[in-house]
Amino acid sequence: MSNPSSEPHHKHISIWGVAALGIGSMVGAGVFALLGQIAINVGGDTWVVFVIAGIAALLSGYSYARMSAIFPSRGGVTDFFAIGISSARFERTLSTLYLITLVLTLALISKAFGAYLARVLHQSSSPFWVNAYASGVMIALTLVNMLGAKVVGRVEVVLVTIKLTILTIFIVVGAITLRPAMLENHAQTETSMMFSSVGLAFFAYSGFGLMASAAADVTDPERDMPRAFMLAIGW
Repeated sequence: MSNPSSEPHHKHISIWGVAALGIGSMVGAGVFALLGQIAINVGGDTWVVFVIAGIAALLSGYSYARMSAIFPSRGGVTDFFAIGISSARFERTLSTLYLITLVLTLALISKAFGAYLARVLHQSSSPFWVNAYASGVMIALTLVNMLGAKVVGRVEVVLVTIKLTILTIFIVVGAITLRPAMLENHAQTETSMMFSSVGLAFFAYSGFGLMASAAADVTDPERDMPRAFMLAIGW
């Protein structure tokens, strides 16, 4: 198989645009969609779960970053499978499972968006409005992707800026109203629940995998991809 980096392509996405792809996915799945479920599962140990999952994500992200730097392509992880696995059947199976995971992640985030927007605009959790807004945002983002990598990068930067602004407000308000005593007394978390919650948190972090698909549109993948990965996971 030829090196994907030898394929002709245009360079349009900056390091901030690539990082925004990862941050947008991680914030969408990890904070807006899964944080509540993890908090229900483990209560006051939620921060422990995210620290453990974050360390695992950092190590995994470093591997993704190095592969993206050496083999930049629009196929991302699926191309990594093709390069590193000699068995075509096994490689296709892993690629299919990975693509299914991406579809589930996108569905999860869009569903959360639909639920939030339905409550804001209609004060309702009606399945009709939730599904309508979830489908609408998927269609809108598909159209944005059709406009090219440069537009996608700019849109992601704007969206991530909005998300991080909202999170900053939450952090400031939370810090002001924090009551540490409430963190000291909580039920002991079962080991099985802790492990399953770490898995959920890592699933939230795993949005950084989307960044690998942008390597072909970066001017200097060897320099920019590791920086973008570490920037995104560090946030």
